[in-house]
Amino acid sequence: MTTIENNVRIGKFMGIDYAQPAENKIVYYRNDGQLIHGEENPTELKYHISWDWLMPVVDKIEAMGLHFNIKTNESWIDWLGTENEHLELLQKYDEATFEVNYEATKIESVYKTVLQFVNFYNENKPQSK
Repeated sequence: MTTIENNVRIGKFMGIDYAQPAENKIVYYRNDGQLIHGEENPTELKYHISWDWLMPVVDKIEAMGLHFNIKTNESWIDWLGTENEHLELLQKYDEATFEVNYEATKIESVYKTVLQFVNFYNENKPQSK
């Protein structure tokens, strides 16, 4: 997958949608109508290059009952056994085997770990009724 496709996956996890209006520019917006990081209709998702974009994703993952570990150029996620509405999903995550992501930079490592979790989440989230 390309960086753009990966960023769209992360954006959807964060409640961002997109449209392709005039001039063949893709425009992103939040489902709740709020601005995305202070930008009205940004034309690029910046999860791969901006801590301002990436850290809210880390916060959302941690709010689900996971612990996001970040070191110099490595990152990984642990489940601390927290019981909440995501319990079944978290138990599946705990049983899955994910390696620590080592990358050239800290942001690359965190981005890769976020993407790994978002892909897992999309494949295992409970289906809406």
